[in-house]
Amino acid sequence: MTALTGDYEITKHSLQDEIVQVLRKAIISGEVQPGQRLIEAELADTFGVSRAPLREALRELSADGLVEIVPRRGTFVVKLSDDDIREIYSLRLALESLAVEILVDKSTPDQLAALQEIIQEIKGALQQSDKWRVVQLDMRFHELMCALSGHSRLTKAWLRMSDQLHSFFAAADHLYEDKQIIERHQLLVDAIASGSREDALAAIREHIVNAADRLLGQAPMGEDLSQEGNQ
Repeated sequence: MTALTGDYEITKHSLQDEIVQVLRKAIISGEVQPGQRLIEAELADTFGVSRAPLREALRELSADGLVEIVPRRGTFVVKLSDDDIREIYSLRLALESLAVEILVDKSTPDQLAALQEIIQEIKGALQQSDKWRVVQLDMRFHELMCALSGHSRLTKAWLRMSDQLHSFFAAADHLYEDKQIIERHQLLVDAIASGSREDALAAIREHIVNAADRLLGQAPMGEDLSQEGNQ
């Protein structure tokens, strides 16, 4: 059953775009869980729309990797496997390493201050035990880091995988009870500010490998990530 309790009223002229946005929000917030079936009839009734724009919206979400449309079975929220996580994190390692390399050479005090501000916001969210806010801020930190690099294609590639990360984090939000998240982000900003490319690359690699290990709940996968990133 696809019961949504949030405020998902459809108000914009482009029904398809609006449906995409509200379903994306429901998926990345964890209101609809990985593996859950999205029933067209129930969604159409919830949104007060016909099935045509709904189906187009689901196709768009499928192209973004958030849902899977299975012939004769229905549409399901994508459930990421361990192999999916390894692929996503090896891509993160490649993209964010490039962003860090660029920032080491060109970051300004104002840019570093913007990253530092997000760390302070994460600290506040942790103090309030607002784990979903911590998830959002963590994602915003890394998105900003990529954006500050000035490499538009890098940022677009990062954004394309970010929704999948959001949905997985929502299902595993217990990981965001870890107070060391502040230290891990601070070490990364400090390494970029140091101007040492070697230190900054080591910091981002440790940051991402540590995150992947915690998500997978298994033995360290640093070697696996490096091998995938070099393929």
